[in-house]
Amino acid sequence: MGKQVKDRSRVRQCDICLETMRGNQWRRHLKQHAANKEDLMYRCSFDGCGYRSLQKPAVGYHYFAMHTDIRLYVCQQEVVDENGDRSACSYSTAHPSGLLRHLQKQHGVTSRSTIRTSAGTGGNNPAIPYYDAYVLPPVTQTIIVDSAVGNSVRQELTCKTAIFQSAPHEEHDKQHTQPSRNVLGSTQQSSSIAHPVHSATDAPICSMQVEGPNLLCATRRTQADARRAPSPRPTLAPLNELERIRRERYGEPTGHTQHSRLPESLRKILNPA
Repeated sequence: MGKQVKDRSRVRQCDICLETMRGNQWRRHLKQHAANKEDLMYRCSFDGCGYRSLQKPAVGYHYFAMHTDIRLYVCQQEVVDENGDRSACSYSTAHPSGLLRHLQKQHGVTSRSTIRTSAGTGGNNPAIPYYDAYVLPPVTQTIIVDSAVGNSVRQELTCKTAIFQSAPHEEHDKQHTQPSRNVLGSTQQSSSIAHPVHSATDAPICSMQVEGPNLLCATRRTQADARRAPSPRPTLAPLNELERIRRERYGEPTGHTQHSRLPESLRKILNPA
């Protein structure tokens, strides 16, 4: 018998808020109802920044937009001046949403395919490198849904996103560390990432503790599995290689001011003495 393939296009309904969605959006939606929602968030690695989000791309966009002067998304539309001469638009931004708004307001682009191609999702612009140096992984991948939370949300028939304090728990982070891959080398380092604390008498954690025929089946996990750090994803390309490609593509001069706000370890590589 051949391997059974899951149908990710199947429509499912959340038993907590009654919202319908495709199967491939189910796990991401379930995090909105998780009792440990804060532990499931990705975090910005910039020193002193408390930004966090359930979506990893959002943290990557935040890092480049707020902590660097690098503008990865460049408008590729042509502009005609008063003399009829054509030239490339000079607009650039660090976030794709800014480029989308620019295309719609300044160039009148309404076609979604044209917007996606111009915004770089079609391969014309470099992708955000989601290294461990920029985005810290979640504390845990185990989604825990409390039945009390589910009953409260069901009464209101709506999804509500819990609001968490933006500042990280510094004292908790100092007490617990986990190994994290360094993007600048193959050695293992230790980063200040919080771990959930469990006593020796705690019962095994049940992943996705929810009821209903349309929800994922609960998976029994031991305490050791719950504390296991998520495996890091492989890196894409070094940042200096990304900058070299960008300069060749758009003809920008080689400059070092745009890296002034990068971490010291990256500046040494990008600006060798």
